[in-house]
Amino acid sequence: MAYAPRNRQFKIRWKIALPLLVLLLLCVYFFAHLLFQPAPEDTRYAICSFSPPQTEEKLNQTFEDTYLLSDYLFYGESLSLLQTAYDVEKSDDIVGKTVELVDVCDQDHTYQLSMEGSVDRKLPLDELEPGFYEVYVVDQLVRKRAVYAIDLHDDHFTTTKRNGKVHRISLIADRSLLKDFDVTLQDRYLFLEVKEEKPNQDDYDIMLDPSEYNKDYTNYVERGGEGNGVMEYEENYQAALELKAALEKYGLRVGITRDQMEDVVNTYGRKGRLAKAYQSNARYYFHIGLQEDASASVHGMEIYYSSHASAVLANALLYDLKANTELEGNPMYVYDEKTVGVIALEQYTGMDGRTVYDNDMVIREAGGKATQAGMYSENTVKGTASFAKDNLYGMQAISIYYGYVSNADDMNYWKANRKQIMEATAASIAKSLRVEESEE
Repeated sequence: MAYAPRNRQFKIRWKIALPLLVLLLLCVYFFAHLLFQPAPEDTRYAICSFSPPQTEEKLNQTFEDTYLLSDYLFYGESLSLLQTAYDVEKSDDIVGKTVELVDVCDQDHTYQLSMEGSVDRKLPLDELEPGFYEVYVVDQLVRKRAVYAIDLHDDHFTTTKRNGKVHRISLIADRSLLKDFDVTLQDRYLFLEVKEEKPNQDDYDIMLDPSEYNKDYTNYVERGGEGNGVMEYEENYQAALELKAALEKYGLRVGITRDQMEDVVNTYGRKGRLAKAYQSNARYYFHIGLQEDASASVHGMEIYYSSHASAVLANALLYDLKANTELEGNPMYVYDEKTVGVIALEQYTGMDGRTVYDNDMVIREAGGKATQAGMYSENTVKGTASFAKDNLYGMQAISIYYGYVSNADDMNYWKANRKQIMEATAASIAKSLRVEESEE
């Protein structure tokens, strides 16, 4: 009888095989992770769309010729760069020179701008496109790289809202800017960065200040002039509402210093009109009102601007209002036949003996450091110095008086055409600020 081997069944010993299988899978995952994992992200400092190494290459430059700056300030949307500490009585060395901005992100993107004497005629920030700019000064035909006296990182300033966006302006000067690369720059080279971002809806571009309904110096509420069927404080407030609505059609963020017609709001103080404007980060301040005179024959529009600024914005307002309404300038103030009614403020002598202070307290105190806010008198020291004196972010302020409550012709035209006048004012402001009507 032949031998027949027994049929044996193969059995997996799972207690041994399962741990080996898990170990094998873990080994496969581990080696695959090592082979295919992405390179670690380079988190070092970078600008524009450059990689960190490209950023180092672009910024790690040296320059033989330099121009030392030691101060700066903003007025409206104009940036003053200064060689010496700001002195309102002296012309800085940079006045009359050309400042050149060269975009590191795009070398073909360059601005050349002449520094004028007026605080609103410096670097026009509203014209700059997003970029990371090197700053040069052309001094006696020599192109010099701008450097700053101390470390500087200031990114507080944002421009007026245009096309639904604002630009954040940063001033940067720091030898350790490339510390991520273990690089120390040769000097504190000044850079100006412009970034586009969404606007903060809690900020304003423009603050409107309807004149009157305050009691700055007495307990008596100032209601303004009254005559020819007009009570000034009421008219000013209604005009501000209409001007606000007209400006908002251009997408501008607009505030009013008085929340309601009969809110008593003083000019000075932490709860005053000026403080509210500074807190809102407004760039422009328009004080609107009417005038009054003992003589009923005095008539016409008056537009006032700071003695430290140019007449450009005031002249544009006058020109547009004359072109689009029947308003005319007050003929008592004739400095130029083309600009009748546009008036530079007189300079008064302050308690420090300097004759440098605008005689309109609203325009003076709204301008921050540029117009020497918070320094004129004991009242201004108490009332605005804590938030306005040495404030680098001054508002460009204009006072517009549309006519005289004491003149019948002025008030008859005003009452019949106030809304049209406010729409014309808004259109002029928007044009000067290079803001187009919003589609939002």
